Amino acid sequence: MTITIPTARPINGAAPAAGRLQPTLFDGPGLGTPGFDTPVARAHRPPEVVDLASHQRVRQFALVTLEVMSGRRPVAQLARWTNDQVLTMLQLIARRPGIPRMQLASVHCQRPLPDTLEAVLRVRVHGRSIAMACQMKLQKRRWICTVWDYRPEDLRPLARAA
Repeated sequence: MTITIPTARPINGAAPAAGRLQPTLFDGPGLGTPGFDTPVARAHRPPEVVDLASHQRVRQFALVTLEVMSGRRPVAQLARWTNDQVLTMLQLIARRPGIPRMQLASVHCQRPLPDTLEAVLRVRVHGRSIAMACQMKLQKRRWICTVWDYRPEDLRPLARAA
């Protein structure tokens, strides 16, 4: 799609020049072109269906990560599967006293790009459900967790009644 931008009328009374054509975001190689990746293109592209193997990969990674967060597994076990930022965050969480035991209730995955998996996790803590999210990217033929997100308030120990 191309729009025409009108030009200003000349001061001397001459006929106005023809408007110039201005391409829009949807012109040229774009939405249907392989490798074309802009925020606009991503917003209009539906996420791919996640295959069973990818879903199981995310689920297993989430189970191990919850065990690390609870202190039941060493953080070093996730070093090959996370980037430095996520690993540092998990080390800090695992050191905190009083992190409750967490149980993975459900996993919902999508693949917004061919090399990216995103998942929303429903986790049971203290008998209630909380949400966590993770993003995994394919780097050097290995899936690496690049984002692990949660609300820290959800992991605080329950206050005991005196």
